[in-house]
Amino acid sequence: MPVGRSGGTESYAAVRYRLRQRFGPATGRGCALCTATAMVWAYDGNDPAALIDVARGRYSLDLSRYRPLCRSCQRRASTAGAGALDVDRAVWLYRAGASSRGIAALLDVSPNTVLRALRSRDVPIRPRGRTR
Repeated sequence: MPVGRSGGTESYAAVRYRLRQRFGPATGRGCALCTATAMVWAYDGNDPAALIDVARGRYSLDLSRYRPLCRSCQRRASTAGAGALDVDRAVWLYRAGASSRGIAALLDVSPNTVLRALRSRDVPIRPRGRTR
């Protein structure tokens, strides 16, 4: 397992840097899922040893687990993984004052997925822009 300077596991940013060094930028390549031009290197979500960056979500140290995707396919792929949403955590965060958009960014799902999950647990939804 690659190790960072502090002796811990390699950071999300370091993995992104290694991706660009090894494969170059994703822009200009074809999207792995459609015919559009790719914009980002996207993690496929299938590494059993995946790591989590609290600000950016899940990532892998295995560079073979990334593929070039256009923005549309990346969003679709992110929401397809929405079945893995930790609803209990989303409810706890929302009740603690986090916004649905903030929770969505943290858990790497769409804000609508978060709102649907909250409603399924009968959590009252605050008006947009209002926190405790």
